Amino acid sequence: MKKLILPLLLLVAFGMLAAVESDPSEVVGYVKYNTSTGINYLALPMSFSWSNTTQFAQSFPTGTVTSVAAFDNATHLWKVINRLPTGVWTGTAWPLTNGNLVRINGAATVAAAFYSIGDLPATMPSWTLYTGINYLSIPLNKSSLTTASLLGNNINTGGVKVNSIGRYNNTTKVWQIANRLPTGVWTGTLTTVAIGDPIRVNAVVQTDWPVRGTIEAPLSTSK
Repeated sequence: MKKLILPLLLLVAFGMLAAVESDPSEVVGYVKYNTSTGINYLALPMSFSWSNTTQFAQSFPTGTVTSVAAFDNATHLWKVINRLPTGVWTGTAWPLTNGNLVRINGAATVAAAFYSIGDLPATMPSWTLYTGINYLSIPLNKSSLTTASLLGNNINTGGVKVNSIGRYNNTTKVWQIANRLPTGVWTGTLTTVAIGDPIRVNAVVQTDWPVRGTIEAPLSTSK
């Protein structure tokens, strides 16, 4: 999965990310996700106007996406909507917030990439991770977390919270996994990660991540 961030997002300094214009066509940046026929996992790290998965699904050209799902970490269930032959979307629509991970099923004509494009969000996302499987994405202000071990250790600050991390390869349709050994070493096929990555973790205790104000502060739009 290839990611591209506009250079502006990498220049994180005092006031560097201040809004430059109120013109709605002004774009701050984007994250690119490669997609292909079948199941794909995406995230929505940039600001967006969709309020739920149905609105998100309706933004795709007709015939390119047949189902959209969001995961509820609290119940460990997917909330799925499907496109009927009539074009109507039916199922359980799910509210979308910044950083959400979304799973889509693409038809043969699915575009080669999906772009989360727009303004940098004013507040970085955080998640409550419940015991068991959870889905999240790596916030844009976590650029220092470039490996699975760094990500796992960051989540595990103060004690073991998660013991496995996974990322799905949209091209090969295979999960890359890193598991934490009892020694604290992370091992497996998932080695590198990046901001915006959709991530699956197995939590051994309930925890919140990131914990605001204790690990890294959200990116600021002012000094």
